[in-house]
Amino acid sequence: MSKLKDAGINWVIIGSRTQPTQHPPREWVDEIITACDKAKIPIFIKEPLASYYGIYRQEFPSFEQ
Repeated sequence: MSKLKDAGINWVIIGSRTQPTQHPPREWVDEIITACDKAKIPIFIKEPLASYYGIYRQEFPSFEQ
């Protein structure tokens, strides 16, 4: 099992800082996405980050046990 799943993480939301808008580095976003994909954890990328990097993923977790 992955460290993310072991830590109880079942959903990751990625976004930018607001007021003023500041986007995280693309490398960070890519690393988070890769780790989540390997662990089969859904990802929700908020606007304006999704448009800024052209990554549109708005997945939701399954709450089934």
